[in-house]
Amino acid sequence: MNIQFDMTKACGDNSRKAQLLMKNPDFFQQIVSSYDPKLLVDKTKSLLAENDPKLIKVLNEILDIYLSAEDLTVVEPNTDEKQSLATKPNRGTNSSLESYLSGLSGRVLLKPNIVSTDKYPETTDLNFLNDVICLIPVGVDYIAIGDGPSLFFCSEKPIQAVADYFRSIQIINFNKTEYTRISERSWKVLKTIEVPTILYEFDYIVSIANCKQHDHFGYSGARKNVMGLISPASRLTIHRVDDSLKDKAITELSDYFEPRLNIVDARQVMLHAQQRAYGGVPAAGPGILLDDHASAIDAQLQEYMRG
Repeated sequence: MNIQFDMTKACGDNSRKAQLLMKNPDFFQQIVSSYDPKLLVDKTKSLLAENDPKLIKVLNEILDIYLSAEDLTVVEPNTDEKQSLATKPNRGTNSSLESYLSGLSGRVLLKPNIVSTDKYPETTDLNFLNDVICLIPVGVDYIAIGDGPSLFFCSEKPIQAVADYFRSIQIINFNKTEYTRISERSWKVLKTIEVPTILYEFDYIVSIANCKQHDHFGYSGARKNVMGLISPASRLTIHRVDDSLKDKAITELSDYFEPRLNIVDARQVMLHAQQRAYGGVPAAGPGILLDDHASAIDAQLQEYMRG
């Protein structure tokens, strides 16, 4: 597709943005398609040609994120600031959910999958999330829920939907917060990521993921759930990693965050794609899986999905 539109007007005289678009007239389509095929409608070309203000606004937001990701550089880790985000005991998948949560204390962050306003199993079942909260021991001082929804589903709406459901719990939109740049010498694929600074205020992270086949990563489960814990620019950087290295990038990210508890609600799974809009089809799954190690859950579920 050859998209024609006024680059100067679209980019607001930003030379870096204009240069990106001149190098590749389909840049907008390529970036958006990696996030949300819903935006790839026949009208896109004509709207761009007409300098549609809403579409131009989206285009500039995408370019801002892209350029921010390009600017990420390797930095030495700040050992004073970097701390363990999880100290995990040896618990097994045979533990009940209640006993699995019993070791929590202090300040706890729940990380569900609220990428959009779509329903379970595309996103976290809020009734199940409420069940998890009810089972958290009374000794816990503080509970918050946080995620970084997809930028292309209006990231405020999914957060607001959760806030409307859990009116007495803090809901954090990780797309709109301050970040700390982190780099680990052991990383082979990742270089630098931007982590919400507020994460370091919590004693424990509990990951509550879904099980989905994914059109860009192959599979989305316990490990990939932590992508919602980094900045949009860092997420875009991982999306741009070569397909052969994506799984390694996700593993490095998961190993860095090490959620204290990993829960995957696989009572239902998404086959073929991560959302219905992309061709995903809900199907019965093996149930709810619990483990200290995200990789252990993913190994089981990937085997199940292949079957």
